[in-house]
Amino acid sequence: MKKLVPALLIALQTSTSSAAPPILDFKGISTGNSAAVINTSNGWQCNDEERDDPDGMACFKMNETIAGVPVHTAMVTVSKQTIRGIVIAFSIEHMDRVKAALTSKFGQPNGQYSTSWNQGFRTMTLTTREDLGQLIFIDRRTIEERKKREAIDAKSNSADL
Repeated sequence: MKKLVPALLIALQTSTSSAAPPILDFKGISTGNSAAVINTSNGWQCNDEERDDPDGMACFKMNETIAGVPVHTAMVTVSKQTIRGIVIAFSIEHMDRVKAALTSKFGQPNGQYSTSWNQGFRTMTLTTREDLGQLIFIDRRTIEERKKREAIDAKSNSADL
C-alpha cells in the first residue's frame, strides 16, 4: 500500500500537468465561439445575407496570411451569433507549408482524411479546389441542424403532393 500511494500521486501529476491540445482555430477564431470575436475594426466585413440561414451572416477579410503566406480570402459564417464555419483560401503552391504549420500546431491529422483534424464538435480539413488550397473549419452541430431543417421542409413539401 505504501508503494501504491506514491505511484498514484505520480500518475495524477503526470495526467494533470500535460497540456490540453490547442483548440482548432484560425488566429483565435474558432467554430462554436461567439460572433463577438469577429472585430470589424480588425478588417472583417460582415453582411446578413446568408441565404441558407435566416439568422445567419457571412464575414470576409482580405490581406490576411496563414503560415506566412498570403490568403486570397478568409470567410466566417455565423448563425444565431455563433461561428459555424471558417474557410481560408490560399494559393495551392503553399499547401505543403500550410499543412506543416497546422501539423506543428495541432499535431498529426486525426480525422477521416489524411488532412483533417477532429476535436469534439469541431472539424478542420485541408483540401484543394481548382487552383486554391482551402482550410475549412466546420461545426458539425450545424450540419445536424441543417439536416433536421431539410427533413422538416421535405415533410411539409410532401403534404403539397
